[in-house]
Amino acid sequence: MLAAMCRFSYCVWNELASTRIGITTESRTKDATTSRATPTPTISDSTTRNNLRPTNHATISNHRGVFRDAHRRHVREPIERLETNERVMQAAAEHPNKKSSALSSVVKLPRYQIETWVDDDGKPDVGRGVETARERGWLDVDVETKQFDALNTLVAAVFSGGTINENDVPAFTPDAGCVTVTRVKDALVQLGAGTKTRGDDDADRPVEVLPETDASVLGRVLVALGAPHGAKNSEADVSLPEYLDDCPMYLRRDFVEIYVWNRGQQMGDGATVQIIEERPRKFYEELAGLIRAVVNGPVYIRDDGVSISSAAIEDLRCG
Repeated sequence: MLAAMCRFSYCVWNELASTRIGITTESRTKDATTSRATPTPTISDSTTRNNLRPTNHATISNHRGVFRDAHRRHVREPIERLETNERVMQAAAEHPNKKSSALSSVVKLPRYQIETWVDDDGKPDVGRGVETARERGWLDVDVETKQFDALNTLVAAVFSGGTINENDVPAFTPDAGCVTVTRVKDALVQLGAGTKTRGDDDADRPVEVLPETDASVLGRVLVALGAPHGAKNSEADVSLPEYLDDCPMYLRRDFVEIYVWNRGQQMGDGATVQIIEERPRKFYEELAGLIRAVVNGPVYIRDDGVSISSAAIEDLRCG
């Protein structure tokens, strides 16, 4: 089982590869205004969030080969270390009376390489990270759960007002006057990471919300889901998460709400909202397409972002 998770775990640990998160659905329809495939929801008398949840079962599948860059040497070496650890521990289980000195001849590895694993119940750092993520319920998440709702919220928050730094720690700067502050904090609590703030005592910087525990592990999971790591400027290779292609409509709406209300600016006395940011042109096109998929009303692509009409904004009133 550990071997089957190797590629996923290490790529999450290093954020060196991107993933196609497979979401299995039984039926989909094609949205007329976008190329994204939309699952067919069951809608009764109202189009509330719960009624937008599809009745079919869907799960995220993270398996060997899911990462495009898993063949690269800098990814492969720690994968091999995990696989070696699995082989050594299997041998240890088959020879319970052997310590590392005796077991080294069985597995044909030097004692120093396996001593911590066999004698002290140790494991590679990446293995501990994967174990933490699994215990927290951040791996193999069913999309129809509050866990995935929370992950989706945080991915949107990274795109629209957050960063994941070189140490893999996510920090969120939600608009203080917007509902996104509460939604980001609620998502972190739902995931068991807790919350803390940074910058409260500095009037010259925005207040940031961070995970209180297991921050770097959560950051790697968010990157594996498609959150940007590092810069998000016009030179960066930034693209919306691929899971949005196949996920239920209510998750797309949640993503858009977080993005618009965290990043959008109301212009003048009108009700039009503009998202102004430095991103590649293709990203503006992706974002506009996603917004059009969940609202009724014109959405325009600008040279410096996306403009959302008042009619479209009315569909996203979330406080």
